[in-house]
Amino acid sequence: MTDTTTPAAEVAADPFAYTDVAGLQYADAAKSQINATVTFTALGAVPFTLCPNDPTAHGAELYAAAIAGTYGAIAEYQAPAADVQEAQARYWRDNELTASQWLVERHRDQVEAGSATTLTAAQYSALQVYRQALRDWPTASGFPADAIRPAAPDWLAAAEAEADA
Repeated sequence: MTDTTTPAAEVAADPFAYTDVAGLQYADAAKSQINATVTFTALGAVPFTLCPNDPTAHGAELYAAAIAGTYGAIAEYQAPAADVQEAQARYWRDNELTASQWLVERHRDQVEAGSATTLTAAQYSALQVYRQALRDWPTASGFPADAIRPAAPDWLAAAEAEADA
């Protein structure tokens, strides 16, 4: 008789199998996400944010189970300290400036070369107004509140997505 079983070491373990979920706390004031420590069989204990629209099955399942009370009570959201909020806001602002820099450089290169520009004059002006608003935001009353973040021009997200494609 031939043994047809595969040795345990050769069986691919589910990298998302977990043994424990602990330290649940809402990650935002809207209670739309939950921070936790999940102990994965293959990874050990890792910080993990549970959300209902997680693109992975295990993420959405963990969120549903947490909301159902499977892992115990969920602690209330605690806003970060003021200095942390300011650092997070500046980080976001810096990323916005970096993400749009290529548009400025491309437009300037096209103008200097005397070629047709990808951005219209109105778009370029709106981009520069937005970028200046980002630079000025830390001095605005109410900084770092998300409610007063400078709003990007409507077309900017599409232009950045096109560049990433």
